[in-house]
Amino acid sequence: KVTYAGITVRTGMVAKNDGSWNTTFVVPSSTKGGHTVDASGSTTTASDVADVTFTVSPGLSVEPTSGYVGDEIEVNGSGFATNESGIKITLDGVVVKSSITADAEGYWETSFTLPTCVTGAHAIDSYGNMTIATDVSDTTLTVLAQIVLSPKSGNVGDNIRVKGTGFSGEKDLTVSYDLVTVVTGLSTDADGNFSTSFEAPKGKSGEINVTAMDTKGVTVSAIFTMETTPPDIPRAASPKDGSTVGFIGDTKVTFDWTDVSDQSGVHYALEVSPQFDFGITLV
Repeated sequence: KVTYAGITVRTGMVAKNDGSWNTTFVVPSSTKGGHTVDASGSTTTASDVADVTFTVSPGLSVEPTSGYVGDEIEVNGSGFATNESGIKITLDGVVVKSSITADAEGYWETSFTLPTCVTGAHAIDSYGNMTIATDVSDTTLTVLAQIVLSPKSGNVGDNIRVKGTGFSGEKDLTVSYDLVTVVTGLSTDADGNFSTSFEAPKGKSGEINVTAMDTKGVTVSAIFTMETTPPDIPRAASPKDGSTVGFIGDTKVTFDWTDVSDQSGVHYALEVSPQFDFGITLV
């Protein structure tokens, strides 16, 4: 069997005829520094085997490894000192979480809310009262761009607000609606944020792509749903259905239909024909 710091981590190995064998094991949660790896068998005692020292260095892991501004990011630390306190997490050198304490095995876990920052890779590091940042193996978190629409559905003429995060810093940016540019002359701030608005133009109904693109090529889309309910069908108000007029002489007939309205400005085109197939139209 193989032991790590006195704990059995692998069993069941059988030596070859020449007495050699090999195996692997997962390093258990450990404090930073050296830990003894030993082995023994049915005819070989641990004291007969020359010890090997395995050195644990502090490190971090994040989940997820990519995300949007405002996401909750989980961070696990291992290999810190026993019960080490005062541990902090930094994002590109700026503290985003503090007052963390490791357990007896030098392990800790916590989370932080991803603050506003530009698109791309960002360094996650950590340090504590007994562990310096340069001793900790850094990890990387990738920030993704996104846009949020408000409202997400509506009618022609509605004011659509667009808020973007995670874009390139201080770059010109355009917003398009169904591939037609509706906002220009806009720039992101130093942290890749922007905010703007536009009126929903006339066009097709249903799901419409609203797209923001900065001059470094960062492009993100979101869906605006244009209402799809047609206006009510106008009904003949005068003359009444089935009524007759003009048996003798010239009679002027006035046609009138009920009024209908639509929030998006959709209207009907009226045609009048004496033929059911509208081969000839009078109006």
